[in-house]
Amino acid sequence: MIVAIFAGGDSSEYVISMKSAKQVQKWLEAAGHTCYPVEVKRGEWTVHVDADKVPLDKNSFGFKHKGRKVSFGYAWNTIHGTPGEDGKLQGFFDMMIRFLIVGLPFIIGGLIVVFVVVRIAIWMYRKG
Repeated sequence: MIVAIFAGGDSSEYVISMKSAKQVQKWLEAAGHTCYPVEVKRGEWTVHVDADKVPLDKNSFGFKHKGRKVSFGYAWNTIHGTPGEDGKLQGFFDMMIRFLIVGLPFIIGGLIVVFVVVRIAIWMYRKG
């Protein structure tokens, strides 16, 4: 399976997220999968292919590199903070499943799940 490992983000945990992605890539490749880190930073999504960085085509959920087209079959999120833990990335994947690429599996909860969990955490924090 060809896996997109989402990393980076716009929080102070950017470096930790990139390290997490490398570890996940190591594990998944040892299990026989082909993995590409997808760096997300300030709205730009770039796929790391060897020493190159190429833009992710969000419409096809893939990329082109040296004349070769690659499509992802799975998404794994290692982004800490926004957009990985606040529902933004989940919302994107939910839209991909419903409107563009039927059956794109991903390893993170959907937008509604993330929304509910965050709201419960806020309520518990405020309650003391």
